[in-house]
Amino acid sequence: MKKLVLTYTLISFLSNFAIGQKEVLQFDSININQNLTDLLFVKNDSLFDDIYNKRIAINASCVINSSDTLYACGCIVNGDTVIIDISGRFGEIIINQYIKIYKNKFTTFNKEIEPICLVPYMAYPVKQKLILQMDNYEFGKLINGYIEFEGKGKYTQEQIKCFGSAFGTKDEMTKEQIKQGFTRNIKGFFKCKLESK
Repeated sequence: MKKLVLTYTLISFLSNFAIGQKEVLQFDSININQNLTDLLFVKNDSLFDDIYNKRIAINASCVINSSDTLYACGCIVNGDTVIIDISGRFGEIIINQYIKIYKNKFTTFNKEIEPICLVPYMAYPVKQKLILQMDNYEFGKLINGYIEFEGKGKYTQEQIKCFGSAFGTKDEMTKEQIKQGFTRNIKGFFKCKLESK
């Protein structure tokens, strides 16, 4: 089951490049800090997930837009590429923060799925920062890290149509809202054991 979820994470990450806006993702340098610490790194908490009907590890603590906290994290190594998926489910809303590491550089983007609108909300980096405790990406290694992400996204036509339904009203998005788009701000720690594809 774990292997299936990790494979889905990789497929999901790759397929997201083809959804919504055709954005060019920027790659930035990774900061390595062997002294990076957080209580999360030494805890082994878990919670019950009623969708998968099992306990899942709480191995992330990343606050999104100063409210909800992404709490789960998985990572896959595939050749010289590492994909990290930090996620959380809030009611029927699922939020993923994806990090791609390639040749010691990284990029990241945010995806949110709401049941009322099947087109994912995608936010791409305006500013991003990644600190890792090490730069060894071998299978089985534990990655401890810290991420800061300031992202911006544009509404698709489908999302604009869904707007009123999402709030149970007949309201429509204003031209100013459409023009400004939406923002995602994420900050926090994560840990994950590198699995193979």
